[in-house]
Amino acid sequence: MFLFMKALPAFSAVKSEGRLIPFGSSWKSAMKGPKLSTTTKESHPEAFSHCAAVPKKGCKHIVQIGCGVVGAAYMKAFQCKGHKVTGIEASPRIIDELGSKFRMYHVSDDDMSEISNVDLILISVPTPCKTENGRLDMSYIFGTLDNVKALVQNNPNSVVVIRSTVTPGTVCQYKDALNDQLGGQQVEVLFQPEFLRASSALDDVMNPWHVVIGTHGGAEPPKALYDIYLDFTDESNIEIMSVEEAELLKIFHNSFNACKISFFNQCNLLCKEISKQNGKKIDANTIAHTLVHTCEGLRNVEYGTKTGHGYYGSCLPKDSSELKGLEAEYGLTSRLYAEVVNVNDEVVSIDK
Repeated sequence: MFLFMKALPAFSAVKSEGRLIPFGSSWKSAMKGPKLSTTTKESHPEAFSHCAAVPKKGCKHIVQIGCGVVGAAYMKAFQCKGHKVTGIEASPRIIDELGSKFRMYHVSDDDMSEISNVDLILISVPTPCKTENGRLDMSYIFGTLDNVKALVQNNPNSVVVIRSTVTPGTVCQYKDALNDQLGGQQVEVLFQPEFLRASSALDDVMNPWHVVIGTHGGAEPPKALYDIYLDFTDESNIEIMSVEEAELLKIFHNSFNACKISFFNQCNLLCKEISKQNGKKIDANTIAHTLVHTCEGLRNVEYGTKTGHGYYGSCLPKDSSELKGLEAEYGLTSRLYAEVVNVNDEVVSIDK
């Protein structure tokens, strides 16, 4: 069972009149300036400088809430594929940076009514760790509710998609809260985890290695959402799963990378202690480099990914137990290898 949070304070960090930010204008001057018409390649070629595509027949209108590294990368990619993109953002700096390329709105409860013909509302806002307990902070997610409500009221057929990393159960809670605010109107709220790297975000969007869409019960996703990813990849590379599975997938995705890094960092710490206490010079990087060629878990990407047993035979339990003992013998503070043994012993004990 998931433990859910109550809705938290509004997303808006700075209040404004909710004006449309004119292309090429600063945020401050935009608060006093007039609103401009929709950008075209002819009137504002600089807005399309990152790609050669032009708006296409049947394009979607996508509203991106949260236009930081992730949001901005998707905005540019969707625009490249000929879709109409509108941005909603709280940061004056980001609004200023993107204002020459997109129709940008500052976060507001008042002026979302003029955004029309919306197909998709995508949410990519921060979910940092709380200082008191290290858990994800959902306040920015639930802070978007007022803006999304305003958009949906004028665009009742639009689909809401959360992309931020969230605590499991958040999407369903968000959907319930939104539908309550809409007086019972039922709106589709889905989850689509992103796997972008900050240093190559736009390239990662344009060339995705895998696309995951989380729907309720793993049902077929709305055509508008599915089709925009066919602009970047083929159907065989798009995977549909339940919202809850997709929420956890994103967390496991990053945590696996952290676990792999931790394994080799622990390897390095242990090698240093063995060297120090025995007057030797053991290079952990030499060991790590060679493991890439010898270790089945590194050579075969699917090795060990089937949950359940697999920790049988003599080699894995025996050598893992030795590493557990070496951690203790050489006084490593964290006992990563010990926990590897503990987890697998627990699974073996219940494996029937």
